[in-house]
Amino acid sequence: MELRYLRRLPAHSSMLAVSALIYRTCGTYLLQQAKMLAVLEVLIGAIMVFYFYFLEHMEAGRVAIILAWSVVGVAGSFGVSWFGVVINNVANSRMSFASLRGKALPLSEIPMRSGMSIGVLLISVELVLMLSILKFVDRSWRGCVLWALPSGSRWGQACCGCAGGFSPRLRTWAATDEDRVSDQGGRRAQPGRDADCAGDNAGDSVGPTAGRF
Repeated sequence: MELRYLRRLPAHSSMLAVSALIYRTCGTYLLQQAKMLAVLEVLIGAIMVFYFYFLEHMEAGRVAIILAWSVVGVAGSFGVSWFGVVINNVANSRMSFASLRGKALPLSEIPMRSGMSIGVLLISVELVLMLSILKFVDRSWRGCVLWALPSGSRWGQACCGCAGGFSPRLRTWAATDEDRVSDQGGRRAQPGRDADCAGDNAGDSVGPTAGRF
């Protein structure tokens, strides 16, 4: 609902074009993160199978369920991170356009509503997952599932949070140097400024949102 509200707010076409470019850049970055998360989940999944199946002698079906909830945790952490990037891109262009009017109330309402939408999504998804575990998983081994879900989300946060904070910043610095060279050479190219916006968006959206999940 909040996302639809933000999208209905006015914004200049050039601002929307910049937001679209930043979103495509962040989308490419998140797809690379997804590949790294898939490799990480395979490695950790192998360790979980070794522990629960070979050491604890747990049934194969239960081990599969534990692994599935671990994947749900990783997917949830990654999914809410992507939503954070989406809504921030939508809100930023509307925020820039609203600032041209010089009125304080819209400037406070836009970030408040965008932040509330992320918070509500986080709480809702977490609540549904936890209630599903308590409702459908047998009490005798529910603790293993309650361990697998937050562990998976924590692995997703560690991956998205670290790379989501540092990697875009490094690219920003490198691209900003490229801008300086371009400006000195008489060409007004702006790859670094675009990378700066994309790096800030990914670093400020992906890591914190995944961490909250």
